[in-house]
Amino acid sequence: LGHCGACHTPKNMLGAERQKVRFTGSRVDGWFAPRLDSAERGGLKSWSVEDIAEYLQSGRNAHSHAGGPMAQVVLNSTSHLSDADARAIAVYLKDIAAGPPKAAISPPQPAQMANGEKLYRGSCVACHELDGSGAPRIYPPLPGNANLQSADPLSTIRILLDGAETITTPRAPNTGSMPDYAKMSDQDVADVATYIRNAWGNAAPAVTAADVAKARK
Repeated sequence: LGHCGACHTPKNMLGAERQKVRFTGSRVDGWFAPRLDSAERGGLKSWSVEDIAEYLQSGRNAHSHAGGPMAQVVLNSTSHLSDADARAIAVYLKDIAAGPPKAAISPPQPAQMANGEKLYRGSCVACHELDGSGAPRIYPPLPGNANLQSADPLSTIRILLDGAETITTPRAPNTGSMPDYAKMSDQDVADVATYIRNAWGNAAPAVTAADVAKARK
């Protein structure tokens, strides 16, 4: 499990893992590796042992899909785990208590949510549905999604800018893809990201155009 901390544990200025906040999420290769503790929104509180094991072995479950660097981890490593080993990792992760909470979340501005909803209705509902329910294991659901509700929005921004391609594994051979929305303005990407991070009972800090511009670079 030490390997998980290489991405999911914040580092100090010398690059060493900060053990007091282990598995509370960290940036890596232009993405945000989310929390692996039992935090309510951005962590694994809503995932069962079975959910975690399925994700490690197939790259997807009823809650989410693997993307960015994690997709390669699943493809080249964890998809080859035995059932017993995948379950052992899952049991270990579910036993990690929630670490320090992030800063309090301020509600996003109504105008940003309104524009984000307009963009979502125009570009996203064909796959993710009006209520965000999607098609689990094909198009990931958005309500309660831990990646979406991470304090750091970088992975959400990356998926909007770059699109996504579901990895295929022996346990999940069917494919799925999402087009990129890089042609959207920085503000529009920020607005739709803010909307999906705060609609359907979700709650996460608002995304700014500056956040998107920085990620785009």
